[in-house]
Amino acid sequence: MLEARFSAVGVYALPVGVDISAEYQYGRLRDHMKSESDIVRRHRIANSLLFNSRHFATLAESAYASYVNGQPFDIVRATRARNPVPRKMQHSMERFIRRFANEEAALATFVLPHVASAMMLDAFPPGMHSLSLPSPVVYARTRADLPEFAPEQVYRSLYKTVFVGALAALGMPKKYEAILRSIIARRPRRTWTDAGRVEGQHKFMRAYARRWRNIYSDRDCLVCLCRTPEYALACGHAVCAVDARRFGEKTGPDSFVINACPLCFRSVGTLQYRVKPKTKGINVLSIDGGGVRGIIPLQILQLLEKRLSSFLPNFPVQNHFDLIVGTSSGGLIALGAVMKDFSVSCCMNMLRNMSASVFRPRLPLPGWLQGRALRLLTIYLFGSLYPSESIDTFLRNALGDKKLLDHCAATARGAKVAVTASGVPRGGYLLSNYNGAGSNEHRGTCQHIRATGPPDRASVYDAARATTAAPGVFWPHSVPRAPKRAGRPSGVFDTLRGYVSSLFHAVDSFMDGEAAYDRCTLEDRPALMDGKKDFRCNLRLEGPVPALDDLDAVEDLRSQTSAAFQGGEQIDAVTRVLLSTLFYFELTARPMKNRSSTTCVGRIVCNLDPGTDLHHLIMSLAGGGAEFFVQGVVVPLQRKSVNYRNTRFQQSIQLNVRDLDAEFPIALRVSGLGWRQRETPIVHVWTD
Repeated sequence: MLEARFSAVGVYALPVGVDISAEYQYGRLRDHMKSESDIVRRHRIANSLLFNSRHFATLAESAYASYVNGQPFDIVRATRARNPVPRKMQHSMERFIRRFANEEAALATFVLPHVASAMMLDAFPPGMHSLSLPSPVVYARTRADLPEFAPEQVYRSLYKTVFVGALAALGMPKKYEAILRSIIARRPRRTWTDAGRVEGQHKFMRAYARRWRNIYSDRDCLVCLCRTPEYALACGHAVCAVDARRFGEKTGPDSFVINACPLCFRSVGTLQYRVKPKTKGINVLSIDGGGVRGIIPLQILQLLEKRLSSFLPNFPVQNHFDLIVGTSSGGLIALGAVMKDFSVSCCMNMLRNMSASVFRPRLPLPGWLQGRALRLLTIYLFGSLYPSESIDTFLRNALGDKKLLDHCAATARGAKVAVTASGVPRGGYLLSNYNGAGSNEHRGTCQHIRATGPPDRASVYDAARATTAAPGVFWPHSVPRAPKRAGRPSGVFDTLRGYVSSLFHAVDSFMDGEAAYDRCTLEDRPALMDGKKDFRCNLRLEGPVPALDDLDAVEDLRSQTSAAFQGGEQIDAVTRVLLSTLFYFELTARPMKNRSSTTCVGRIVCNLDPGTDLHHLIMSLAGGGAEFFVQGVVVPLQRKSVNYRNTRFQQSIQLNVRDLDAEFPIALRVSGLGWRQRETPIVHVWTD
């Protein structure tokens, strides 16, 4: 197998002690090597195995490893070693083919050609090649240098097992595999290049645009049949982030616009999207609930925003976070801040107004009668302490009925939000504006509620109503696709025996995350958080914890929070983290492997787009003597005469590392805030 891919190993001897000039001998050696090289090249062209010298070292190393381990070497699989065919592809194919399993004509003319196109689309994804190929821009310029493999060979090596597995799961005959192979063999070779395959998929889908108008899925991206869809369009279709970028119009390094659905080609307006840069870390904000106690995290966020205003005076604090998760009133805050783009002050007003509107007792009795016994009686008679009509009306007016997956201000800036809800009889659920397309390695204990299509997509109101449906406080709310009604406590209409104490424990303690945080051991935190990068900002209350419906406690809680956190070290520590995470490192040239190390040339980039915010940030940092700290060397932050209102910030650096999996420290020092160090893994990223 080595000989077939890399020819043979030959030994050519130069005579010693012979009266022949060295120039003549080396000239013959050169001619011989050129002749052998031409023979090998013709062999590779004939067998569609052509690749250039840039890929030789990586492929030869992979071939040698296979040879040593006694395994057959597959050159096509070797090019996808770090980017294998998605495991999801077989199940996506199964679900797609099942729709037409009894339509012979549709299978031959529509389904199988689309499956073939999806395979071509995935064959060599730009920017994700195992040989560290460039980003889409550079990739398009250099695609002629990529390994050229025959479409049939790519299918056999990468996709045959997947497709045959899908047919077997559906109990369909193998004749369809032969039909698919013939479709692939008839495809012009140019359609397997980067530009050709996108163009080919585009033409195919346009030809069947009307048929696509009746096919929807939130489980599978119907464009590629590889990934979970992330972005819902106005036409009802949903596409994954990769295809949204493929078929959208690039407007910035990490942003793009979609004007028409890539499936049905109906206009969807001008939808702006932003994705996280590949080498940037993720900032997560988790907000506890507890009814009126939601004023505590809001006050902390307001103090943090004020501290950050020295560097970013008009930058909402929620824009520093990639993901915001909340429960109960914390979930309401998360939804308002992300989905509606509410400021912290607006969220405070929303919480106050909601509390005043919804915490109205069903039985208006004198205060001395409104004790624990009456609360129990109210729950026993009505199923909940407070009527649901008031909270339903308030949440619909405040948040609207927009679907969680619909385009909004959050998707325009790449923000994600999730809220938790309690279920029946037990267990937690997660509702979010993302579809959970990532790894399942740390799924946790919550079940992610996902829709199958447009009809059962949860709305922002659904999420808010479910997360605020505290056990016994409000009547439960049914969420689309949830196995059971989220928020409903067990035994509401059961006998009172054994229920009373557990119910009120849930009412007053369910939304308090302090105990859960304390249960997270020191051994778990580094694995989940990559060291000390997590901060628990919690108010230690004096006296009993106010009930979630204690309206009189709101202003006192706010005052206590201000006194505890204003000007404190914890706010400064979080400020350091958030400022440092605005910057990230990316490669700008191909790493050069030396004898004992690898030289990497790259740049430190700011995540902010050119504009007033970026200009003010860089001027403030540079004016205060801010410095980067790279591998123990101080690198002053550049303060050139650059107008960052229309120019992206980037600072070139060079470093040497052990290998491409090594980690190296990058720190940002800000005057008055000390050092903030980040351990940043080198990731294969290419930029134009």
